[in-house]
Parts: sequence; C-alpha cells; structure tokens
Amino acid sequence: MPWRFTPRTCARAADFFHARRTDSIRLFRPKAFWAGNIARYFTLSILVGLGCSVLHAQITSEIEVPSSPKRVYGAFDKDIAVPDDAVGPLGRKDSGALTELTSHLKAVGASPWIGMVGTGQITYGTKDSTAYGATLSILGSSWFRLDGETSSGPLSVRISLNHGAIQEPDGRQFPVPPDTAATGIFQFAQLRLSNFPGEAESLLDRGPIVVDGVSLHRMTVEFPSVSRDPATGAHKGIATDLYFDPVSHLLVKSANSIRLDGGHDNDFLRVITYGDYRKVGDSMIPFSYTQTLNGQKQWTLQLTNVQLNPTLNPTFFEF
Repeated sequence: MPWRFTPRTCARAADFFHARRTDSIRLFRPKAFWAGNIARYFTLSILVGLGCSVLHAQITSEIEVPSSPKRVYGAFDKDIAVPDDAVGPLGRKDSGALTELTSHLKAVGASPWIGMVGTGQITYGTKDSTAYGATLSILGSSWFRLDGETSSGPLSVRISLNHGAIQEPDGRQFPVPPDTAATGIFQFAQLRLSNFPGEAESLLDRGPIVVDGVSLHRMTVEFPSVSRDPATGAHKGIATDLYFDPVSHLLVKSANSIRLDGGHDNDFLRVITYGDYRKVGDSMIPFSYTQTLNGQKQWTLQLTNVQLNPTLNPTFFEF
C-alpha cells in the first residue's frame, strides 16, 4: 500500500528526492521490496503539509528512483531553474528590472496594497480531483494564512513575518523554518508595496527566457536571510526569481529554493504559477495559483471572490 507522509517526515522525503542511499529509500518500503535494481518505477502516496511550505498534497506519483545522486524531479516546471544568489552586495537595482517593475505596477494598478481575503476551492495534487473549500488571507507581504478543507478535516498554514506553522486536521502543529516563512506563500504582493524594493533588497534583470515554449522576462529579487552562515556569521541572501509576460507585464511565475522542517539542509525548488487575473476595484488580482515542489504538482487554489484591503490584525495569522 502507498506510504503516507507527514511534515515530520520531510527528512525522509528529502532523502527520497535526492535518492542518495538505498537505506534511505528503504524507509518507504519493506526491505524485500527493494530486492534487485532500485532504479524502478513505483507508486507513492505523499501527504505534504505546509510545514514543508505546501498546503496539503495527496498525490499518487510515479517516480523513478535513480542509482545516481541526481535529484528526481516531476513533469512540471522543467524550464524553471533554481534561483542563483546574486554576485556582489545586496541592495543593487538594475535599470532593466526597475523598468519591468514599473510596467508591472502600471498593468496591475497603482492602488496602495494593504492586503486581501479570497475564498474559493483548492484541489490537491494531480490525482485527487475533489475540490475543497479554501480561504486565503494576506496582510502586506509578510502575513499569510491559507485555510483549506481536506477529506480528514480543516488544515491551516499561518505565516507571521519569519515565523510560521501548519496545523493538521488532528490538531498537531509543525513549524515552518524561518527562512522559508520569510518568503511567504505567494510573492505577488511584495511587488505592490509602496516601499518595495527596500534599501537592502536587490532587484536584478536576468533577461528573456523560454518557459513551456513561451518567452518570459525573468528578474531576481534577493533580500537578507533570517539565519546566518555558520562559517562567516553573516546573513546570506534569499533569492526569488519572478517571471513576467513581456507584453502584458503580469506576473506568471515565481520560484525560490526552500528548506523543509527536518529536511537535512536539503533545498527544494518551489514554483508558483499565477493566472486568471481579474479586476478587483482598481487592481488586477490573480485568482488562480498552482504550486509545484521539485516539479511535482502539490495543489491548485482557484478563488471565486476577493476583497481588497480588509481589516486584519497580525494576530489572525498566528496560532
């Protein structure tokens, strides 16, 4: 039968995706199952919590486990690279990136961004077609709350600045690592803040890139990490790549490299795809969000109603 993941077993997930040792892989199946060549296809049912920075994925995926250390990726977002850290000090702003940002803000509306509350439905993974009720709440670009129903009950992820946690239907809570929490759940709100980019943030122009056969304009946002480099004691940079439609200047995708709770310091590529932009007041808001983790679809959130700039207290984003 398929093996069930929880956020606490993200360490096992990390070993699986990296497929570094056969004894790590045996964590998922009885030893006899792995007799012979381990580079085979098998069906694995994954339950990933938003403590691993995804809401709740009930996926049945066919994954090939290679004998080499190469990480295993799924079929989605193959053209998206892991963001590169900037070379040089933080705080640089490229003229091409600033021009794209100006065009983007003109396209989505210049109304001051405070936050939003959206309601709709969420589906998990590629196999579960059930649509569950969901609510997304955002305050600024540092407070996020995503509440979704599941077959087992309500699930909630809450981010407050660089703190975050997931609460599963049974009431258990699991932490979100600080640097992962600092990147939030979605990246579109950050661009709309009146003080973006800040003095310590870099905004770098990466030029055109073809993604899924379509030319997009890529730029990188980088800001100081919460944690410090153990070797130097300095804050490292956290990089997020943003992909814009060069004609409409709407944000199409964001990508960053995240760490998972208990993930043995392994990095995972998280990609959000934004779509179904609709006008709400004077602003264009994405109503569709799809997340992949290492190329495997985790969930799709489809909003039906959005209220801009509601009254929200930061404590609403805490447990």
